[in-house]
Amino acid sequence: MERLPAGIREKVPELVRISRMLRRDRELAFYGSEDLTPSKFYHRDDVESAFASARSVHAEVSWAMGSQAGSMPGGQNQIAAQRRQEGLIYKRARNIK
Repeated sequence: MERLPAGIREKVPELVRISRMLRRDRELAFYGSEDLTPSKFYHRDDVESAFASARSVHAEVSWAMGSQAGSMPGGQNQIAAQRRQEGLIYKRARNIK
């Protein structure tokens, strides 16, 4: 953990908790269980809560990766290339009807 930026170290336990929760719920949502039908168990508020949790983890990890970019091989250039690629994928996806 000492390699992580100081600003994210104290958030690791919460990020781990959220990641475990999302993994567990993803399994149930995809496969259900003997006594659980996902479409009857999960509701819109569950989806909104999971989405908000995933976004918060994504924001924290993105920040941490950005703050470490100068010390990574390829650094800012690698991040810029990834963002350009994501933009192209988004544009292509929007054109698919």
